[in-house]
Amino acid sequence: MFVWALLGALLPESPDHNELELAQRLRVCRGFCCAGRRKPSANVPPTSIHLFPILGKRPNMRRRLAMMLLALMVLCGAAISIDYLLNPYGAWRTNVIDPIFREDNDPRVITPYLVRTTEPHTLLLGSSRVRVGMPIEQGYRDGFLNAALQGIDAEEAVEVVRVALHNPKLKRIVWGLDFFSFDEARSADRATMARLRGDFWTAFSEALLNLEALDDGRREFNRAWYGRRALRGRWKISIPWPQAELCRMHVQVDPGGLGSLSDAKISAQLIGDLPDYTHYRLSEHKLRDYAEVVALARRRGVQVIAFVPPITAYDLEMMRISGKWSTFQQWKIKLIAGGPYWDFSGYNEVAFSPAFFKDVMHFKPAVGFQLLRQLLEMNSSGCPAQTRMISESGVWVDNDTICDVLNAQQAQMRSATKRETVFADTAKKAMTARGFSPVR
Repeated sequence: MFVWALLGALLPESPDHNELELAQRLRVCRGFCCAGRRKPSANVPPTSIHLFPILGKRPNMRRRLAMMLLALMVLCGAAISIDYLLNPYGAWRTNVIDPIFREDNDPRVITPYLVRTTEPHTLLLGSSRVRVGMPIEQGYRDGFLNAALQGIDAEEAVEVVRVALHNPKLKRIVWGLDFFSFDEARSADRATMARLRGDFWTAFSEALLNLEALDDGRREFNRAWYGRRALRGRWKISIPWPQAELCRMHVQVDPGGLGSLSDAKISAQLIGDLPDYTHYRLSEHKLRDYAEVVALARRRGVQVIAFVPPITAYDLEMMRISGKWSTFQQWKIKLIAGGPYWDFSGYNEVAFSPAFFKDVMHFKPAVGFQLLRQLLEMNSSGCPAQTRMISESGVWVDNDTICDVLNAQQAQMRSATKRETVFADTAKKAMTARGFSPVR
C-alpha cells in the first residue's frame, strides 16, 4: 500500500474542477478592448489561457514529501547493501572482504554474532581476562574464536556454549571461570542475550541500519585495500602464539604493565575496575546451569577444558578483606560438579609478580598464550626459568585432589598475610574509598 501511495503522489495530476472553472472565468481575448482603441476583429476567436502555470502553481506538499521519502529509501537501501556486503560485525555469512581485515573492537556487540556465524574448532570463553590475555584481533582466526566478554555473567557464558554447540566443527571449549561471574546479584545483559539468540531486529538495527557499522565497514575496506602486508604483526601471528615468540616476549623488557603503574593508578583501578565482593552471594542455579551445559557439550563429543585464571595479589586481597575468601574456596569445590579443571589462582608466585600482568585485572598475552598452549597440551617449554612459574602455578583439581589443593592454598594465604604488604595496604585503601570498612 505504501508503494502505491508513493507512486500515486509522484505521478502528474490533471487540473481539478476548481482550477478549470477559474480558468474559464479568466479568459482573455487576444485583442483586449480598451477605451479609445479599436474593437477586436470578430473573425479572431477568443483564446483560453490557464493562468496557474503563469502565476505559479501552489506547491504540492504531498509530492514533495514523497520525493523526500523516496530519497531516504534509496539512501537507506544503499547503506544497508554496503553494510551487508562489508559485514564489519560478522553478523552475516557474507565474506566479500577477507575476515582477517575485520576488527572485533566491541566484544559485547560483535562477539555474539561471530558465535552464530563462524565455525571454529576451538572456542575460548571467559571474561575480559581471557579476551585481553589471549587476544585475537578479528575475534576469529585460524579456527579459534575468542568469545570472551568483559564482565561476563555465568548465564551469558552458558548461552554462548549452547549456541556454539550448533557448530558441527566445534571440537573443544577452553573456558576461563571467574568467581565474580557466579554472583547471584549479577544478571545477563538483555542486548547480549538477544544477539546470541538471533533476534532479527537487533541484528538489523545494529549491523545494517547503523552509521557506526558503516564507518567500521569503511575502516575494514581501507585495511583490505592496503593488504595483509600493512597489518600489524598481532593481526597475522598464528593462534596460539608460537612458543618462540612467547619466549622472546618474556626475555624482552616490557616497559608497560602493572609493574610500571603508580600507586595512584593502581588504586584507581582497584576502585573502578575490580568487582565488588562485599555483597557477593554464590548462585546455586548458575553453578547448576554451568554443570548442565558442560555435560551437554561432552555428550555431543565436545571437549571442555575449564580453568581458573591467574589473579593478582591485589584482587585476592580485595576478596579476602571483603570476607569472601572462604566463599571463593567453596566456589571451587562446587565447580567439581561440572568436571575437573585447572586452577592457576591463589597466593602463588604469579599473583605476586606484577611483570606478568597488564593491570590489576588482566594477565599479559605472553602469559595467556603460554597457559593456552599448556591447556591444549602443546609445547610450552624452552623459555627462561622464571616463566616456568606460570606453568607450575597450575594445579589439577578433581574429586581426588580438591581437598589437598584447597589446604595448600589456605596455607599459602596464611603465610602471605602474616604481615602487612603493599598489596593488602593498597586494597584496604581502595575498599575504604568504596565506602567499606576493612577488618583484618
